[in-house]
Amino acid sequence: MRKFFWIFLFSALFLTGCHKSEPVSGQISVVRETSAETETETLSIEMRASLFRISENQHIYDEASALTEEVFSLHNDYLEWIASTRLVNAFLVITDNLNGLSPEQFASEYYQAVANPDNPDGFLVLLNNDTNQDYIFTAGICQEYLSEEEIAVRLSGASRDLIEKNYPDALNLILPLAEQIPAYTSDEADAP
Repeated sequence: MRKFFWIFLFSALFLTGCHKSEPVSGQISVVRETSAETETETLSIEMRASLFRISENQHIYDEASALTEEVFSLHNDYLEWIASTRLVNAFLVITDNLNGLSPEQFASEYYQAVANPDNPDGFLVLLNNDTNQDYIFTAGICQEYLSEEEIAVRLSGASRDLIEKNYPDALNLILPLAEQIPAYTSDEADAP
């Protein structure tokens, strides 16, 4: 009987000691697990965007699982503030696969897939880990306020952080560029 007890105890310890279980916290982790199992290069950009959509007010599509949940939430809230105060579409995409497209084409197609079609104004920041050529796509009024020169300066300034995968600092340099877009003002007094 003692032998049976010790064999049972050792096998129970062995089986429980070898199993590593990690809890999934939040929807972002679930999406990351799902996306890791899916080959994004065989999916259209619209399908890829739908895979990474978590909520209605989502502005970040992290296909590379580069951001922590805290950083994701912080910068998504910031982009929501930009979008709501400037009345523009505002997005960030981090990817490891451009589907064979140029960064310009990929950013344009992704923007079309996720942007509100009723609003012609907006921008999409593409952090491209595929070819390492980052890009900011602009549409409508955003083309007027986000000049190509200023975009190049911001991306260049963030390049060291992007190379080192220090996304929080890189985003803190790049995203405030959107504050150059004037905030929406309403004329409720019907003043001329």
